Amino acid sequence: MTLKKTGIAAAALAVAGLATAGIVASTGVALADPTTSPTTSASAGTNARGAGQQASQDTPVTGDEATKVGDAVKAKDSAVTVTSVQKDPDGSYDVLGTKDGANVMFDVSADLATITQNAGGAGGGKGGGKGGGTHTAVTGDEATKVGAAVTAKDSAVTVTSVQKDADGSYDVFGTKAGANVMFDVSADLATVTQNTGGPGGGKGGPGGGTHTAVTGDEAAKVTAAVTAKDSAVTVTSVEKDADGSYDVHGTKAGANVHFDVSADLATVTQAAGR
Repeated sequence: MTLKKTGIAAAALAVAGLATAGIVASTGVALADPTTSPTTSASAGTNARGAGQQASQDTPVTGDEATKVGDAVKAKDSAVTVTSVQKDPDGSYDVLGTKDGANVMFDVSADLATITQNAGGAGGGKGGGKGGGTHTAVTGDEATKVGAAVTAKDSAVTVTSVQKDADGSYDVFGTKAGANVMFDVSADLATVTQNTGGPGGGKGGPGGGTHTAVTGDEAAKVTAAVTAKDSAVTVTSVEKDADGSYDVHGTKAGANVHFDVSADLATVTQAAGR
């Protein structure tokens, strides 16, 4: 009798194991390990998301490589003026430029064979906006409502494009007094915040992470380091990265420029891709 009960119990465990495997196979979700701390799991999930949502892994491309990529885009559309080229971790490129006075962006394959215009314009694509992830272009009534929320905040802004982030919030690109501007808009349109870094800067600009605006003596010192590097630059804003380095935005000969400055101000590098 004891052996019979033992056999039944073992069979029941086997069935339970098969049921669990079936759940994992059909849903893709493993059952929670009771020994695992929920806090640890949550942290791991946050870290996994952070890799996609906060870190922008694009690197500026210059020289012959940038020329080849730019030529590929112009072969696709000769009306485009290429302003910067960035390389994604997978070897493909993001090409920013202008056409008929509007910002445009192209996704270019690593072999330069496939060139696709990104309908969302500059700042969209695979890693733009608030720090990476997939952004989708917004049009029609939805775009009108989002644009109206921004112009209600600042009537001097002309909205050029709207993109939706994975969390339902929006990135709004536009111009004001001849300069590019960008706004972060909450999903419910209740909160509209100007991104001081402009398109490509802010929360998801160079280096990813959280950027903070720098003012006063600190900004003056950083500005002096940049103008010592290139006296033709007019600095418009300075931001500090989480690692203590700086992102400096400005203009030169009527074009937007961006510099990466080390925390000790010793290294000043113009970033071709911002």
